[in-house]
Amino acid sequence: MAVVFDTAVLARHERADAMAAVTSETVAAADVRFAERDAAHGRMEAWTFGPVELLRAETAGVDVIRTAKHVRTTPAGLFSVTRQIGGTRIHEHFGVQEALARETAAPSTMTTRTFR
Repeated sequence: MAVVFDTAVLARHERADAMAAVTSETVAAADVRFAERDAAHGRMEAWTFGPVELLRAETAGVDVIRTAKHVRTTPAGLFSVTRQIGGTRIHEHFGVQEALARETAAPSTMTTRTFR
């Protein structure tokens, strides 16, 4: 496991911009928004097993929005399984909203969706 990103080493006012850049470059092109920019924080870890790369992201205070335009112009080619550790994660996929409660899991494909 390698830590590929951690806001703990950044000044509070630098964290939101860094999270937006890393999310768009590492996960998939997206609009990244913050409820409170100074409260946003996160950490990403990665493992590589041959052709498979595993990414673990722990974030708070961030919305990741992939529009239909994002999907058309920059397909992610990514399949992910989400496990919600704490709080509630809300996402929308092809117009259908779903809440992922604490201690549950769901597959996702990084197509058109909103993460909160």
